[in-house]
Amino acid sequence: MILEKILNSKKIKYTVLEELFENYLPKDKDDIVFYIDIYSLLNSIYNPRTIETFNTLNSNEKFMISVELLNIAAHYRHYFWSRHQKYTTFYFYYSTNECKDLQEVNPEYKEDYYYKRIDETNPEFSNINSIMEKNIKLAKTIGNYIPNVYYINTKEFDPEGFPRYFINNYHKDNQLNVILNNTKLSWQNALLDDTIVLTCKQDNSEILEKEDIIPNLTEKDYDEYSFIPELLPIIFSLVGYKRYNIEGLNGYGYIRSSNKIQKWIDNNEISNIEYLDIEDFINDLEDEFVDNQKERLRKSFKQISHREIINLMTEKMKASINNQIVNKVDGKSLRFIADKYFSGKYRTPLNLEEIFEGEKYI
Repeated sequence: MILEKILNSKKIKYTVLEELFENYLPKDKDDIVFYIDIYSLLNSIYNPRTIETFNTLNSNEKFMISVELLNIAAHYRHYFWSRHQKYTTFYFYYSTNECKDLQEVNPEYKEDYYYKRIDETNPEFSNINSIMEKNIKLAKTIGNYIPNVYYINTKEFDPEGFPRYFINNYHKDNQLNVILNNTKLSWQNALLDDTIVLTCKQDNSEILEKEDIIPNLTEKDYDEYSFIPELLPIIFSLVGYKRYNIEGLNGYGYIRSSNKIQKWIDNNEISNIEYLDIEDFINDLEDEFVDNQKERLRKSFKQISHREIINLMTEKMKASINNQIVNKVDGKSLRFIADKYFSGKYRTPLNLEEIFEGEKYI
């Protein structure tokens, strides 16, 4: 079944995880904190080829996604506890709203993305969206009763900025943050302390640390460029990001942008530092860009830089996110729910033993 194959592909095989993490995990980190963008994780569901699959789901299969979202946590929790005696925390994040702040910068921001996932007038994906909405709500409700598993609706705040916001404010010294994501924009999170990106590509999955970003982006050797990886948001701004309808500068790809940045640094035209303000970068290269290019850079940076996205947060947005961190741990009730609603020949089972493994609450 196509849907089952998509969902299971997000559980990296333990043999692959063992190769990735066997000699990697720092000894002083005993809590592995996962940040998982639900819509990025399930991006391949939003494909015309899967529409027919959703239209033919029976009553038992329609809640397969909610169970598998929970079982993804169970899968990684079991691995890290059984192999490494590490605790795990999971933040599954998503948004049911458009980001009006970024649409003010660019009216076409995420236009196609929103049309497929949020726009209720979309006849092609309306059934998929209805099923997805119900499944995420169910996973969120059940997740409240599982220790350290959270489903966060960022609502008006763009979910691209959620990991950085949460890590900046709530990271602890004993934690290693793992961003389970395949999108290149998420690589910005690897710039944060104690944070790695884990790409979910089955046998080709890999860990990306800060020093891996530019070589992977350009497919060049590690000694090809000497500039710091903190210039990544500048590269993204020069290139743009078509998936979200963010325009860059014409003719700029990842390699040309990286070559240009290296040249500008070598010629002392820009500094080899993290540019927190795009105006400083533009001013350093006053004669490099014409006015319309400067304006496009300003707009793309505001839509791409995680720092810029976080700056758009209001106190109301912060409170909304923080209020969703709920722990109502109740193993007995979960056992009842699992036995009654998620067991049987034609139902996807909830892996209850694994999802509680290593936790204090039974």
